[in-house]
Amino acid sequence: MDGELRRYLAYADDQISRLIDSIEQTGELDNTLIFYIVGDNGPSAEAGWRGLSPRLPAWSGTKPGCGLSKRIDQNWRPGVEPHGPRRLGVAMASPAMDQAGRQHFGGTRNPMVVHWPKRIKAKGELRTQFHHVIDIVPTVLEACQVPAPKTVNGSRKKPIEGVSMMYTFDDAKAKSRRTTQYFEMFVNRAFYHDGWWRAAGSACPGTWSDARRFPERPVGALHVEDDFSQADDLAAKEPARLKELQALFVEEAK
Repeated sequence: MDGELRRYLAYADDQISRLIDSIEQTGELDNTLIFYIVGDNGPSAEAGWRGLSPRLPAWSGTKPGCGLSKRIDQNWRPGVEPHGPRRLGVAMASPAMDQAGRQHFGGTRNPMVVHWPKRIKAKGELRTQFHHVIDIVPTVLEACQVPAPKTVNGSRKKPIEGVSMMYTFDDAKAKSRRTTQYFEMFVNRAFYHDGWWRAAGSACPGTWSDARRFPERPVGALHVEDDFSQADDLAAKEPARLKELQALFVEEAK
């Protein structure tokens, strides 16, 4: 493991421990709902296949960045913040595989630990229902028995789109209540619906107007409910399913 990564993990662990210790000192640890989400986004498309050094001027357009190899002795030193290339994800067998194509969940699938001993009676059990990070707030609101506000300081609010996860606390095998989820980043897009996943993307990240100038990457139809590793593309065997997912994606996008 890279030394910098080890230091990051050690620092994060230390700071989280400080927070947990502080709650425990109040005597309220067993009655505190804690969500601990661990993960990284994996390889990123923005830096291309060569990487960027430095990253921020290149992103802002004020000064073009150069490949990482041209500044190999300066990268990751004080004052120089490079951006790793997409190829690292492929070379290191990252679960993201290639975030530019978003064919796999990659960094959008992260482990989460939920801790609330006074309410959750299960110990060390796993949950496999499909959920999204926007479901955290509805879960907290239900746990506190507080309705989502319709207005704040006179400003009317959109309804919260998340789905509470509290129903999973008591039933590990409960049917998932989040049936649909839309993903989009730099023209690359994906869609989840009732255990199925499809993904597509441009050969070059950019805007939707840019996408018309580049060929589309292959799309897929993956039954992730039975295929956790997303290894079996069923698009050829399930053309009707693929069309359904494509149509639902457009509906959600609009």
